[in-house]
Order: sequence, then structure tokens, then C-alpha cells
Amino acid sequence: MPSKLQSKYIDDDSSGPDEVLKEYKYCDLKARNSIRILNLKPAKRRKGSQPQPEVVCELLEENLDNLNSKYEALSWAWGTPESDPFTEKIRIATKGEEDFFFVVPPNLAAALRALRYPQYSRKLWVDAICINQKHTDEKNKQVPMMSRIYRGAEKVCIWLGPADSDSKMALDFINNEVLKLQNFDELCDDPHASPKWAAMLNLMKRSWFSRRWVVQEIALAHDAMIYCGRDSLPWKDFADAVQLFVEVETATRRLSEVMKKDPTFYHVPGWFEYVSALGASLLVDATGTIFRTSKDESRSPLLSLEYLVSFLSVFEVSEPRDAIYSLLAVAKDANPIPVIHAPTKSSVPAEASLEGLGRNLIRIPYKVDYQKDVVDIFKDFIQFSIRQSQKSDPTRALDIICRPWAPMPKRKKSSTNTAVGASRILPEETMPSWISKLKGAAYAMFPHTNGEVKMGRKNADPLVGLPSQSQRNYNAAETKAINMSQLYFKKRDNYYSMFVTGFVVERVQKVEVASQSGNIPEEWISLARWDTTVDPPEEFWRTLVADRGRMGKNPPTYYARACKESISKGDLVCILFGCSVPVILRRRRKTNFEEEQKADDQGFIKAAIWIQRHWRSKISIRNPGNSHVPSINRDNAFVGVGNKSPAVEDGYRSDPLSPTSTNEEFVQQNTKKLKPKPKPKPHLKISPETGREPSGILTPRTADEQKRYYYEFVGECYVHGMMDGEAIKHQNTEFLKEMVFELR
Repeated sequence: MPSKLQSKYIDDDSSGPDEVLKEYKYCDLKARNSIRILNLKPAKRRKGSQPQPEVVCELLEENLDNLNSKYEALSWAWGTPESDPFTEKIRIATKGEEDFFFVVPPNLAAALRALRYPQYSRKLWVDAICINQKHTDEKNKQVPMMSRIYRGAEKVCIWLGPADSDSKMALDFINNEVLKLQNFDELCDDPHASPKWAAMLNLMKRSWFSRRWVVQEIALAHDAMIYCGRDSLPWKDFADAVQLFVEVETATRRLSEVMKKDPTFYHVPGWFEYVSALGASLLVDATGTIFRTSKDESRSPLLSLEYLVSFLSVFEVSEPRDAIYSLLAVAKDANPIPVIHAPTKSSVPAEASLEGLGRNLIRIPYKVDYQKDVVDIFKDFIQFSIRQSQKSDPTRALDIICRPWAPMPKRKKSSTNTAVGASRILPEETMPSWISKLKGAAYAMFPHTNGEVKMGRKNADPLVGLPSQSQRNYNAAETKAINMSQLYFKKRDNYYSMFVTGFVVERVQKVEVASQSGNIPEEWISLARWDTTVDPPEEFWRTLVADRGRMGKNPPTYYARACKESISKGDLVCILFGCSVPVILRRRRKTNFEEEQKADDQGFIKAAIWIQRHWRSKISIRNPGNSHVPSINRDNAFVGVGNKSPAVEDGYRSDPLSPTSTNEEFVQQNTKKLKPKPKPKPHLKISPETGREPSGILTPRTADEQKRYYYEFVGECYVHGMMDGEAIKHQNTEFLKEMVFELR
């Protein structure tokens, strides 16, 4: 009798009633550059009937350095376990007599049925099947190879999902009408075309266009074809149609006006509003600007990783780590390399060998490690962005903490291991505030009152703008660059800190209700003491629009849209060196200060001993018999982002080379060396006008007192008269203390 698991996958279509298929088990790939190719078998047919629904295929191993045959790559929409669970079976044929089953989501099974040829096999690369998704090391190796896989594919097959009446209408409309440019003006004014424009919009809102991986997959493709059921359209034709659609609607709103003339749509105002913010529109725009193509068809990436992650935040990922990993291959400053945890058969580790490929390039090796905690990967991205921005413009290196980009991982229980540096994934409520969450993004999809889902504005655009050298919105800290010597990270079991330098400008005294949908609350008018019979105070209306118009230009005087505020009374308005706009910080008192200090001391001893052992080993090799080890000053234990010391780069953490219990005697002998030198009390300047310290009520008076507080990053803010370096003058005239903020 078969087991319950086996009986669930009995093949009723082509096999005998007693056949039971075992689950397919992956074999390790033989070579470092090997990939699996799915050989999709033609559909079997019964006499006088439709093709059988069963999908039959085999997995072949190929080497990217020496491919034996051409293949195509499939680009499809991964769903979530809730929306598209792995419930459908395909058959994996092998060279032996026994076949196996492999479970895939229904959407993928439908794609394979639609793409298989009636008489011939079709070779496809399909990420969900060709990569062993349960094997972390294999994922770490294969993901950095995906750029080569998509570049090497003869064609990329874009699967949008099953066909329906809307999709067929949209594809026919694009092919037969939209691309006939000689009639395009008449088409835009034709009320009979309203259902067709609506069908095209619905096609653009399909889930495939919301995936972040598709940016890489389409940008790297030599040729691409859209499939919706059995209907198809070249990607280039679709991209041209989308650009025409977005351009005419954004510039003139002509199509929305036409929609109002149709009784089916007149009750929905602004039918195509924010169409330019849809994933399909951004994808078409991005794929045309990511690379520069030379005459020999070689491609050079043009955009930084920080820019791509910030600009493409509307694209979703089912795995939070892919918010960064999915864009590495198309970034100009990052070169993805794998991290292998298991012993490798090769004499040269995969990480080292691949890293060598980018050694003479501008692109910096960026490690891909799906075993690493999500919060650590997010921290690594921020650290990478700061390092790269610091090279080009250190006055804006911290702007990344103001841009919403980070998808939140699902809640997981913390590890029972409470050792320093213990690995775990933090839930959303304990995710550091300096990692800006996607819930603060400017746009999102919202259901309308009639059930229609539309793109709409959710928040104001980030004040810091995108990381572009050609445009600068603000310069709040003037020429004050990020202080790299004071910038470092510290990880503990229940918090993750980032230390940055700046000063407090003022405390928030009063807060009114938040704006809704850009409307100005009556309480704001009262707070500004605005007599509505006259023009509003200049400071008031300029604050509402952050003193900026479109594309960072000066605002027209008719601007009245308010920027959403999310601050509380008592919060601090601060200037952080390296951040182009003021920020709001919320001061919190540490509840377990003594325990944290004790953990710091223990972590420091471990880090310092590791460094001493490291130095001793190097000295012994260079000069055998010389056992002198230089003493270490505790002040050097915490290092900035630019320091590459593996022991203390991320604060105090455990390390494979850290001392074990056998080093207790060594610890005791060196404890005296590790004690901190007493620091002089900071000199507090007194204002000659007032005879007191103006910032005393805002910040802790002593360095020891500073350590008893941490700060929650609430967000960026606009302060009229403080956006172009005036804050530095204010700091000097008011004797405001510079300090290090611990952000959590």
C-alpha cells in the first residue's frame, strides 16, 4: 500500500492506477559553472482529444562555458505560499526506467503547458526547478550566475498568466491600433477605445510587472516575448505601447478625459492617474536606462546599486534578501559573488575565484548569502551605500536612511542562542528604525470604492530625492561630511545600533493632526495664524511643499499640497553630518544600560584578543622567535565603516578565530591593557548673550550620560530656513554641541 504522501501524487492521466511516483531528489552539480536546463517534452495527445494536462520534462546539466545547445529562459511571477502554493505535480523523466514527481505552483505549471511544443522538445531555464531552492549554498552560487544565464538565453519568455477577454483585447489593441502611429492622435480622442485602454491598463497591473527580479531578466535579455495563455506579443512592441500610453496621459490627461465620456467609467475620476508609477511603466523606463550598449553589443551598467534599490522600491520580492540580490547583476558598482558554507571539492573556493573576475573592475564584489540574517543583509546594503556615496559626495552619504526601500521579513522566533552575535531574524517591530521600511513609499495599489484596484499616492516623495549627482535638493549640513571615524554598527540580541554624528537644532513643541490625501487640516491653519482672507504666510506654504516643485525645481507660487508629517511632541529636530536634510529623532532611555555595558566589555575583550592573536601569528611568520605583541587601546575597538578589520567591523561579535575557554589565562593577563583611559569631561561653551548652555535641555550634558540614551529614527523633515547650510551657522552662534547618536 502506498503512503498517504505517495498516493496524493498518483498519475491518473497516463499511468496505471497502481503507479506511484517518488519525489525528485537533486544531484549536486558537477562543475562550478554548471547549470540545469529543463527539457520540456511535447504534449501527449489522446486520439481526437486535447493535449493531456500532465507536464513531462527532464533535467539536463550544461556548462555555461561550453553549451551544447541553445535554450530559452522563463520569466514568471513567483507568488506567496498563500496566494500560489506549490500544489501541482509535473513529471521528471530520467535516463533510468523510473520517473519522479516535482511539485510546482499552478501558475508555473500553466506556463509550461502553454509553452510546450506539440511535436518537439523545448529547452528552458526555469529558476524554481533548475535551482535547488532548498540548498542554500547552491542558491548562493547560482544567483550570481543568473546574469550570464539570461544573457546567454536565445530568448526570454515572459509569462503573464492565463489569458482572459481583457488580455486578448489588450494585446490585439497594441498590435493593431496603438502602434499605428499615423492614427494615434485620433485613437486618443476616440470614446469607443475606452474599453481597450482599460484592458491595457489591466494587463499592465498583472502580478508579473510587480516582481523585482524581472528588472534584471528583461534588462539582460537579447530578445523577449510576452505570453498570456496562447497569445503572444514581442516585448519591444509592448514597451513602445506603454511609453506612448504613459507619455500622452501624463502630459495631457487626454485618455482620462475620454474615459469620462464612457458611461462605464465616468463615475471614477482620474481613471489613469499615477499610471506612470505602475510597475509596468517603471520597468519599461528602467530597462531602457540601466545599460549603455556599445557597437559590439557589449553592455555597461549605468546606475548604482543604491539608486536601483531606491528607484525600484515599488517592485516586490517574496524573499526579502532579493530586494538587494535581484539588482546586483545590473548595478554599475556591485559584482555578485557567492558565499559557500559547506566544504567545496574545488581547490579554490568559489567566492575567491569569482571575486577575482571583478578585481580590476569598478564593480566591487558583493557577497550573496541566503543563510545570513535579513537584518544583517539590510545593514550590509546600507553600509555599502554609505561607502560608495562617501566617495562621490560625503555630504549625502547618509541619505539612504531616509528613502523607503526595505521589505519586512516574516516574523520568526528568535534563536535560543543568546551569545554575542547570535544569528536570528528580527520581526518588524524590532527592525532598526534606521532601515527605512517600504510602508513609507510614495505610491501603492489601493482598492477603489467600486472594487477597482488603482495606483495611488500614499506618502510624500522623499525629501532627499534619488542618489543622483546631477540634482541636489537640499544641503542642510552644508559642507559637513559624514564622520566615518564615528560611524559604526553594534548588534545585540534585542537591538541593532547605528552610530552617527550630528547635533540637535530644536525640540518639537506642538503637533497637530496629520494630513489626509494632501488636504490641509484646519488645525494647521490655526497653528500658522493664517488669516484666510489674505495670502498664506510664505513659511507656511513653502513648508507644505518642502519649498520644491517637480524635479527639484523652485516651486510655483500656486503650490498648496501639504507634505505628510509623522512626528510627536518632544521629538528632536537634528542635523546628521552626511545627510542632506534635517531628520526627526525620538530619544529613548536605555532600560538595561548596565547589562549592555557589560556585554560591550566582554565583546571588546574577545575582539581585542582576536586582533592580538592575529598580529602574533603574522609576526611569528615574518620573524620567528619574536613573540612581542603590541598593546591595544580600547579606543580603537570600535571602528568606522571604512575599516576592514573582520573582528570588530560590525561591533563586537563572535568569530571562528575568537578565543575559547582555553584562553582564560590570556584574558586575565591582558585585561589591564584593555581598560579605557579616563576621558576628560567635555567643555560646555556658554552663550555670551544668555550666559547659559542653550542645548542643555535638549541633549545629555556628559559623554557618560549620552551613553544612557538611544534614538529612534522617525524620518526626514523640512525646516524652513534650515535647508541650505543655515543650520551650521545656527550651531555656531547658539553653541550647539556636536554629539554621536546611537540609532536603533
